[in-house]
Order: sequence, then structure tokens, then C-alpha cells
Amino acid sequence: MQYDLESLKRLTDEKLIRLVQNRDEAAFAELMSRYSPRIWRVVIANSRQRRDAEEILMDTWMAVWENINGLRKIDSFSGWLRRIAYNACNRYYASNHQAQRETAESTPELVAHIDQNAASRFREAQLNADVREAVRHLPERIRRVAVLYYLGSWRIKEIAKELDLPIGTVKTKLRETRELLRREFAVETEGGGIMSQKSADLHNRYGMSDGTCRVPAMGQVESDREAALWMLPEDARARFGRGTINTMVLSPDGEYLAVGTYIGLWWYEVATLSPIALWRTDCENVLALAFSPSGEWIATGHEDGSVKVWDVQHGNCITQVARAARVHFMKRINQLAFSPDSQCLAASGTDDYVIDVWNPETGIHLTRLGNPELRFRGCSFAGAVAFSQDSRLLACANPPDDVERLTSGYWTIEPERDVIAVWDVSRGERITQLTDYTKYLSALSFSACGNFLVASSDGDALSALTVWDTEHWQVEKAEQTYGGHQLTPAYSTAGTMRVAAVSDTHVTLWDAVCHEKLNTYQTPYGDETRRWSFSGSEFALATTHELSVWTVGNHRPHTVAYNSHPDYLSSLAFSADGETLVAEYPFPEGTFRCWDVVTHSQTPRVFKLPGEKHCLYASGSGQLHTTSVEGNSIKVREFGNDMPIAECGIKERPRYLAVAFSDTAQQITYGDSDKNLYVWDIAREEIIRTFTVSESNVAFITFSPNGKYLASGQEIGYYRLWDIARGEEIQAFHSHQIEHIAFAPCGNVIGAEAEKKFILWDIESSKILLTIPKPDGYVYWWQGGIAFSPCGGYLATGLERVAGMASAPIKLWNTATGENVATFEGHLTHILSLAFSPDGTFLASGSYDGTILLWNTKSVIGSYGS
Repeated sequence: MQYDLESLKRLTDEKLIRLVQNRDEAAFAELMSRYSPRIWRVVIANSRQRRDAEEILMDTWMAVWENINGLRKIDSFSGWLRRIAYNACNRYYASNHQAQRETAESTPELVAHIDQNAASRFREAQLNADVREAVRHLPERIRRVAVLYYLGSWRIKEIAKELDLPIGTVKTKLRETRELLRREFAVETEGGGIMSQKSADLHNRYGMSDGTCRVPAMGQVESDREAALWMLPEDARARFGRGTINTMVLSPDGEYLAVGTYIGLWWYEVATLSPIALWRTDCENVLALAFSPSGEWIATGHEDGSVKVWDVQHGNCITQVARAARVHFMKRINQLAFSPDSQCLAASGTDDYVIDVWNPETGIHLTRLGNPELRFRGCSFAGAVAFSQDSRLLACANPPDDVERLTSGYWTIEPERDVIAVWDVSRGERITQLTDYTKYLSALSFSACGNFLVASSDGDALSALTVWDTEHWQVEKAEQTYGGHQLTPAYSTAGTMRVAAVSDTHVTLWDAVCHEKLNTYQTPYGDETRRWSFSGSEFALATTHELSVWTVGNHRPHTVAYNSHPDYLSSLAFSADGETLVAEYPFPEGTFRCWDVVTHSQTPRVFKLPGEKHCLYASGSGQLHTTSVEGNSIKVREFGNDMPIAECGIKERPRYLAVAFSDTAQQITYGDSDKNLYVWDIAREEIIRTFTVSESNVAFITFSPNGKYLASGQEIGYYRLWDIARGEEIQAFHSHQIEHIAFAPCGNVIGAEAEKKFILWDIESSKILLTIPKPDGYVYWWQGGIAFSPCGGYLATGLERVAGMASAPIKLWNTATGENVATFEGHLTHILSLAFSPDGTFLASGSYDGTILLWNTKSVIGSYGS
């Protein structure tokens, strides 16, 4: 029996899994859609960077497809999937040589490398300790090398052999280590002064009192509008964060920067890097952007496979087309390119090497290049595409011809290299295939004269640049001397080829003709490079905390602004006065942003805490605390203060996975990879309870507000509840198979999500006080946010956005009656965290789309009483 997309969405999990076991690809796509949010918590908790988490998630689903036939008990799928996700995390870092032993020794050599005069300026013993701690918290890409060399006293050759790296790469990582540590200890570098943190300007532009905002087209800037108020949904007071950046592109005249996000298309004026417009695209997630050569049009490519062409001046869509694919997630648009004569628009996708070409003005489909029967795992970056200057030829990534022999199952095994196909667009024929290329293709570009095609690779410190002549298709030049993880070639207006070599923390711009460095930009504070756009004359870059644009040849950016497009968050909490909303972000680890609830400023205060496994807590008095694992201790701080107020010593092994703190009980709890859960009494400085979880490690821990109970979420399995005073598990709670929980302010009631319902559960009586069935029409409903109002009279729950819904709803329930008293809709992806303000008048919701919405709940709660 064949099922269409809507029918699949109505199937039970059991029927869906049976179809997948029978190798139904569409059913597998639906299963991925249902369960990816459910395992995302496990992946995030065990990942070190966002890009790692996304790769691990795909690895997990590959393993599911390959092994699901061996699953005998369908009802155990959820736990089985969690186990695969957890194992995928471990395999990912083991295979990348990033989980090695560390041996701390004295560090005089490293101190000398940081600053020859350091010992005279600081107490040497304290400096050594500080340096050792700083090394342990270096970015992952260089940490292992630094630890082995400086703390383990390994030789460079030994490190290269141990980590399977070229000696030159080891030396490069050690140079970067010294530069970062000099910056950390505020030591002036050889080339001049270090970059100090800029105090960001607050461009507060307030909207209408009703929160409505007309989206200005280009040239119609309304300077009194605050971007936090643009396109706000009903009942929302403000938006913090402008959505995670997926792609960005400079306009041909260099005046504007277009930024594609989950929530729409943002426009920035390059001269100030201030936002001037937000365009709602009414399609899923902007993943690709391209300007027409004249700058008259801009094309947006989306996750749902749709492509839109917009009139830049007037802000209206003139054409909408869609990329065909057999399953939903393979429709995703990867890259877009206009032909120089603007008569063609090409789009590449994910997991295949197929290029669709349309007329951008009429939407007529002109041709499809490549074999749509082949789809690939791990090829999401195989989408490079470029037109020749006469618009006749199109070059794109292509798999080797022998890849067809590898085809089996849902995905073809990823080819070991990309080749480049050159097509005659009008005839739809491949005229040549360039097999000299042996790397994974990152970018393509034809020269302005049309005589050369340049290709760049992606992925390691020896990324390659290859140039062919377009008459005989012979290699003119092949170089591996630019460095960087990814090379982006582009031609200046004068026709000179330039290359941007981008790595995690720095960018170097090169003149490729004379092989001369034009710029070197070290990202501030070791920030990660996220997205960039290179026109050949200007370079725009988004790092973790900054947006910047500079002209080629200038050594410093000519425009810098705070990057108000953070990634998704982990948790939310209000300050005691309700005027500040603090958000914790998993990447970079230990990052907290403080958003101003009063002014709606999009430039928050940013705090970066040391260590790992951070958590944010709000006590009953409203005081905010954080915990972090730092070396062999867990430290508790009042948020905003550097000095710990409490500390708990732990052993170096096993690995510690979760931490929690109770201000009321003055206790710290932590779970380790041996499935143990420890309760540490701060005053007595000792462990007073040890609990053991049978099925899997503890990944999430929460204290009840009164400090009497602990709730622990397992990596594989459901939440458990522990009575600390009695030293035992409350078995009756675990029998309900709880996925997510929140304690009521009194501490004796739990709001919990089970498979088909929410329950309010009384701890002392071990009884269900109230059952709230999940709404009809939701075959599958995953939520990642659950919170009680301060009065305990209301429970807020977040939902996943499902097919047919414009956004992911948030439901507000009366805890006495179970009545749904309000529904807030506005997030375009699933909800990750919810938090009420201390007076209950606002509800903050954080979403995977990288935004926080502030909802007005005063009218609802006021009308029902508290």
C-alpha cells in the first residue's frame, strides 16, 4: 500500500516503523521528522560545537536506517534511538582523536611563550595554575595539541604521529595557542595591540504601541523602528535575537548585506551594519541566497525546496518555483546562482548532485542536470554551482562515474572525492568532466574573461585551489598553500582572482595571481567564524559575537557591529526584578546573554564562563546562579560574579555529564558516566547520598524548589524522581514514562509530559492530580519547554511545529481545571525553553530558530486570577 505525505503523518509510530523496516523511504523521512527533536537534547548535551551536533544527528539517522531491521520490539524504539544517538556522539569524537588522556605538569615553557615578563608581573605559582586552566579550555581544534605539548611534554613529532597530523599543522596549532593565550592574558602581540572589546551602540528604534510594523522595502528605512518589534506575532511584546544565520550575501554594489535566517530575510546597510528591513518569506528557513548581476533581484532558497525571486526595490516576490524530490528533507536548497545575463537561475540541493535551472522572471523550468536517482549521505555541501560569463556553460559538483556501483539502500555511500561536471545549459548536455579534482568541492567561479574556471576544496588545513583553462580544460594551476578549512575564490571588478581562506578563528584574503596576503583577520576572543560572503572586493563575516565588513587591502574591518543572530539556546531565566532575561547558549559553551526586557535592545550583555556542563538556576528569591565543571571541581557562582560561592571536588574519572544546584538545600548534585547520581552537602563538604540508575547515564538533573527532591533524566529512558532525605527512588513516578518535567513553585507538584498527555503529579501522595490530554489531531507531539507560573496556577507547554501549522504553538493551561486559557503562536521551529517573569506578567519562549519571544500574559492570568 502506498501512502501519501498526509497519510504518513496520521500513522502511528508502530506502523511507521514497520514501513521503515520494509525500506519505505517516505516513511523514514516522516520518522526523522517526528523523532529528530526528541533526540536533539541528547546530541546537544554530548556535542562541543553546533556543526558537530548537526553531523552527529545525521550519523544517528544513518545508523537507524542501517540497523532498524534488527529492532524486534517496536515499543522500545525511543530508547533504542537514544542509545544510537549517544553512541554516535562517542564515536564522532573518538574518530576525530578528540577524547584523549590529559596529564597536567608544570608549565614554565608555556608561561614564557605567552609573555617573557609574565613571572615578574604575577605570582609564578598562581600564573602557572591559571595557564594550565586556560589550556584546558582552549577551543577543541587546538586543545589536544596544546595539552600534549605544554602539559604532557610531548615532542612535536610525537604529537603528529599520535594525532595523525602533518608536522606543519601541529606547529600551526601551537602558534594559534600562543596567540589566543596572549589575548587571554592581555599581553600585547608582536604586531601591535590586542583588540579590546567594543561597547556596542544601542540603536533603539521603537515601534507602534500595538506592535505592528510595515516591512520597509529597500530605500524606505524607518529609523524610529526597533527591529525587535518587526513582524511580531499577536500578544508578543518583543523579539530577542534575529534568528540563526544560515547564509549571507553582499549586494553587487556593496551597499547591502542580505542575511537568511529561520524567521526570514534580514537586510543590513553595510555602512553601519544596522538592520533596515525584515522580509517574511512565508517558506521554511532561508538556506541560500543569490543576487542577480544587476542587483535588481534576489533569490531565496528554502528548506522545503522552494525558491523565490524578489524585486529588491519594492520587496515583492515576482516568481516562486520548487525543487522536486521524492522525500521532504532532500528538497532543501543548498546553493543558488544567477547566470550573468539573468536569464537562468540554478539551484542545487542536499544529498544529491542534481541542478535545477529556471527562468527567474517567468518561473519556467528550463532543465535538470544530473542523475536524480542517486542520492548521497553526508553530501550536504556538494552544491557548488557557477555560470560562465557568456551564460552558456554551468559548472557544478558531480560524483565520479563509478559511484553508481556503490548504490545500495536508502543512501549511496559517500564518494571519496568530487569531480566537476561542465554542462551546456541550453542543450542539457555534459560537455566535460574534470576528474583531476580530488577534494570535496567547496566553491566554483569562472573568470571575468571567461578563460578560466577555478575550484576550491573544503575540510582541512591543506585545502586546494585548482584552475583550468576553458578551451582545453587542462589544469593551469593547483595549489595547497592558502591554509584555512574552506577557500572561497572570487574575482575583483578589475578581473583579479582573489581567495578567502577561512578557518575557525581567522580569515586570510589573498591575491591569487601573485600569491600575496592582502588581509589577515583574527576573530576577537577566539570566536568561531560562522558565515561569510566574499565579492572579490569586500568580505562580510559573521562570527559568534560580531558582524563585520572590510574592503580587501584594509587590515581592519571598516564596519563592525554586534551579531544579534545567536544560535539556539539551552535555558532561560528572569532576573529578580524582571527587567533582564538571561539566556544560556550551548555553543560556544559557557556563553550567557542578558537581554534588556525594558528597552528591547538587540545588543545584550554577554558573559563567558569557564569550564563545561554549565547550568542556569533561578532560586525562590529570584537570585540567579550558575554551575560549571572546571577541572576536578564543580563551582557555583551568583550570576555575574566571577568568584565561586561554593565548590565541590570530584574525581578526574569517570566523565561527569550533568550538574544541579539547590540554593534552598545548599546542595550540589552531579551524575557521572558510571550511572551514579551524587548529592553533595556544601556545608558538610561531603557526599550525603549516592543513587544508581540502572538503564543509562544521567543527562539532566533538576532540584525541586524546596530542595527535598531530585528529578533525573536519562540519556536512554525516562525521568526518575528521588527523595533525598530518605535516600530512595519514588518508583511510582517512573512508571508514568515521563519525558519532560517542571516543578511547581511549592516543590511538591510536578508538571510532566507523557506520551499522549500532560499530568500534574503530587509527590507526597504519589497520585495524579490532573490529566491534560494532548489536543486532537496531534499524532505526534514533541515539546521541549514546560514551566509553571510563579503562582503555580498555570502551566505553559511548548509544541513542535507540525505540517499545516504556521508556527509552533505554546499552550497555557489552568492547573486547577486543565483548561487551555491561551495559545501563543509565532516560533517557526520547536520550543526549547520557557520561563515566566517573577510577577507572572510575561512568558519568555526560546526556539531552535535562534529567537526569544516575550509574550504578554497579564491579561490572561489577570482574568483568571492567581
